[in-house]
Amino acid sequence: MNESLSSWLSQRIQDRGWSVREFGRQVGVSHTHAARIVNGKVAPSGKLCRDIAAVLDVPVHIVMEYAGLLPARAEEDPSLAEAQHLFAQLSDDEQEMFLAQLRAVVDLKKRSEREKNAP
Repeated sequence: MNESLSSWLSQRIQDRGWSVREFGRQVGVSHTHAARIVNGKVAPSGKLCRDIAAVLDVPVHIVMEYAGLLPARAEEDPSLAEAQHLFAQLSDDEQEMFLAQLRAVVDLKKRSEREKNAP
């Protein structure tokens, strides 16, 4: 993404009529830490990116891309973006349960394909 995390966050905070202090309160960090993030002095961790995404109601990958934790996507898949956004709203235990189910479905699909292609 071309836009920096600092300018992107500043715009989102301004859109909501928040101060940096209020943004920090919403995200659960001190106002000084929030200011360092908004001013580009420090990059947020992955967990803080998830918290920011939840507060701003955006898919977590967007915040992580701006933070430099993920490469920018060439083309956005709306279904994948929605899945990531919904996944971020689950608790850690629910995410693990969902991933286990997803892995099982993929393993079943691979097994079925191997059986179909077997001589």
